[in-house]
Amino acid sequence: MGLFGKKKATTPQAGPSQEHTAEFDNLVRQLLARDDIQGRTDVCEHIFAFAKQLLQNPTRETIMRAYDLMGNLAAQFGYVPAMLWLGDFMENVQHNDKSACIWYQRAADQGSGEGARNYADMLMAGKGVERNQREALKYYTIAMEKNIPEAAFVVGEFLRTTGDAEGAAMAYQKALNLGYAPARMRLEQMKKI
Repeated sequence: MGLFGKKKATTPQAGPSQEHTAEFDNLVRQLLARDDIQGRTDVCEHIFAFAKQLLQNPTRETIMRAYDLMGNLAAQFGYVPAMLWLGDFMENVQHNDKSACIWYQRAADQGSGEGARNYADMLMAGKGVERNQREALKYYTIAMEKNIPEAAFVVGEFLRTTGDAEGAAMAYQKALNLGYAPARMRLEQMKKI
């Protein structure tokens, strides 16, 4: 489940407005003028926190402002948490699976295990993108390598069904080590625990 669950809200339909892009640029300038800001990461973290704070009392205006700030963080600064936020927003609020896939893939390609798992889920289901099990497995494997327990379990399931019992047991064990309890049942079924 994402940051937004499955609730539907009134949300923006277009890209960032000039007013909100100006807000982003002003925030960046203000942050860079502070002595306690040490670089791009600090700027991104502050703007990300500010955008999330805007959503504590959601109105159409605060949602649009947060959306635009996140979009600028993701597009201009390549900030992965903003990409994940946008993917979740597009999938669960806007119900725009195609855009969600784009943001999840971008996050995954920047090294995000969560982004890889989310994109793999979309690929596996054919949600917003053509269904592609081979590509999904590639992204599940990336997510597993980034210690996403559900992804390790899915890799185990794939390997088990294709006859690679040893590889499946290793993937299940990793999922179990990461706290994914259903992996214990599979390991017990395989008598490898």
